[in-house]
Amino acid sequence: MADENLVTELANAKTVAEADAAAKKINEQLKDMEKASEKKQSSRLVILDELRGFCLLIMMTYHLFYIMGYLFGMERGMAMHAAMTPFAPIFAAFFILIAGFCVCYSKDLSKRGLKLLIYALCISLMTIVILPMFPRFENHNMAVWFGILHLLAVAKLLMALWQKIFGKIPWFVGLPLSLLLFQYTSSVSDGYFSLFGHFTLNLPEFLYSSNVLMPFGFHAPGFVTWDYFPLLPFLFLFLFGVFLGRPMKDSLPKFCYRSTILPLGWLGRHSLIIYLLHMFVLYGVVYFFYVTLG
Repeated sequence: MADENLVTELANAKTVAEADAAAKKINEQLKDMEKASEKKQSSRLVILDELRGFCLLIMMTYHLFYIMGYLFGMERGMAMHAAMTPFAPIFAAFFILIAGFCVCYSKDLSKRGLKLLIYALCISLMTIVILPMFPRFENHNMAVWFGILHLLAVAKLLMALWQKIFGKIPWFVGLPLSLLLFQYTSSVSDGYFSLFGHFTLNLPEFLYSSNVLMPFGFHAPGFVTWDYFPLLPFLFLFLFGVFLGRPMKDSLPKFCYRSTILPLGWLGRHSLIIYLLHMFVLYGVVYFFYVTLG
């Protein structure tokens, strides 16, 4: 909306010249407002939405084949799930990296972290309490105690708490360091740290005597969970994304801000609610076709 003073100036113009001058000012102001609006809309890094949406689509496809194969006994579902299994961790890792990258664009990490934590607790409630009530789920342990949303929630809360400390670490130091620490701690579930077979550190056995330290990667031998992304090593993958985002934040090409694949962008923007509900929706779809088609 144009400035009220300019509108008043136009209304009170006594000559054609004055009216023309006021009209030009209003037109210029409207153009500036339009440019500001376009800039605000294009400031969102749309490519991250689309990449997040792509990872989410792969994950939902993977879970769909699991439901088809292991809950409804469809051989094709089992075969496709087995074929995708080696690649599933890659897309999950990419999802974590994108979340770390997005920290550079987040204004309130503590608020976002708390929101994610609520969603993560909802996932735990659904998989531990609600899913076993559904037919065919009762014999499958799909409980999520510390999954990917739990990881991202805690990571963002830690970043909000220690942002000043991490901010003092140059990106060219933090980038390789976080990658090395990710590799070094990646064998935590096997009872040791190691960097490509070197600098091996055997961890105390008492860390694995119970599941109390499960969020950190230490758990008892009989621990079973559907989705597990402990802080060690995956916090360092998140930090790798954070440090990667710093030098790239203001140097990405223009096409990264333009929508290319609208459905993937939509999935990425609504990834939280979709992640929360997708198992129920997929189960309902497969159950419908299973019952309908026999």
